[in-house]
Amino acid sequence: MAEAARTHGLTVAEVEDWREKFLLGAENALRGRPRDEEALKDEQIKKLKQKIGDLVLDNDIFREALNENSLRNNIQFIRHTFLVRVRLLYS
Repeated sequence: MAEAARTHGLTVAEVEDWREKFLLGAENALRGRPRDEEALKDEQIKKLKQKIGDLVLDNDIFREALNENSLRNNIQFIRHTFLVRVRLLYS
């Protein structure tokens, strides 16, 4: 995607933004009853907030792991928190 963006004088962020808008528009067009623009924006905001929350959780997990005293404790802590996170994602 980066190469295609450079070829046309665009940034990767612009292309990704267009892609996201296209996918939301395509999904909306295929619905029996299309949602209005405001509902689409609300859904996108909700997805972005979820991504931010996931990143904050990941940072907290790694920060706590770095504060532990021994490497063994770090490995056990990371393994445990990873398994908890996977369970949360799939529950």
